[in-house]
Amino acid sequence: MRIGACGLTVVGAGESSTNLISAASLTTGNENLYLTADGEIFLESTCNEIANRKGIKISSGNIIPVVKESNSNNTLNLGASGVRFAHAYLGSADSYGGTT
Repeated sequence: MRIGACGLTVVGAGESSTNLISAASLTTGNENLYLTADGEIFLESTCNEIANRKGIKISSGNIIPVVKESNSNNTLNLGASGVRFAHAYLGSADSYGGTT
């Protein structure tokens, strides 16, 4: 794991942080945050109730909803009724608003 204090911040699992910095020629002047992993990246919430934790998994070609680190179909929402995203730009859409 590598964490920087001069603007560039890289948090990585395995060799991913070192590999990214070397391959992308990242410098401390870069004020971006990079989360990297040799495997998958999990972002989870509700960990105070560890049995009920939910989140997303970022893998090589997908962003997947997860419950307790297992793929979870039709259990999580993107946004909420009073806090919506303005637009969604999709390569294709099989359904919209629950209709096909």
